[in-house]
Amino acid sequence: MLFRSTGIGVNASPTTPLHVTLQPGETQRLQNVIASQWGISNAIGLLTISSNSSNGVFPVVQGESYENTNPVKRFGQSMGAMTDADAASQGQGQYLVGMRQDATHRTTFWILNPGTGDALYDIVYRNLDGSVIATTRDVGLAAGKLRQFSPGQLPLPTGGVANGFTIQVVVKAGKVLSAAQVVNNATNDPSYIQGEVR
Repeated sequence: MLFRSTGIGVNASPTTPLHVTLQPGETQRLQNVIASQWGISNAIGLLTISSNSSNGVFPVVQGESYENTNPVKRFGQSMGAMTDADAASQGQGQYLVGMRQDATHRTTFWILNPGTGDALYDIVYRNLDGSVIATTRDVGLAAGKLRQFSPGQLPLPTGGVANGFTIQVVVKAGKVLSAAQVVNNATNDPSYIQGEVR
């Protein structure tokens, strides 16, 4: 397997790959892999894993991210890997449900173009009854690029949205993978949500 880390932004490029060999049935834990392998800290990006297995078998991969500066108040999250099969294509959408943006929670989300060509999306913010709160049209991403939308960048009403909201990423061209993090403002405890194709 090859592991590569890539930051966000139009000029971000993948790191030198880390090669890992797994025997049948073997499990490996790569602890603090971003910092220990590439010397990266306090950064935003994605970890891409590719397999050169001759029989097409891909390993089961799970990531963990956690804040450990104060072990008494450690918090974090677990993230399952997404594959090309999880991506939405042109004419489809990915939905992120359970979003919260109010006095007690904040939402950050990411979109990734996993394709080999440029992609174009509309991002629709919906109330729980399905009505549209706001739409950001014609968001473009080059092949392999990731974009983050921070809480202050969400086109939501001042004070947030009562009872939560849903984000719909409509694919106008290309493909998309999406994920979000909802953080409790009081505890800093995060919840991780992966986009679902519809």
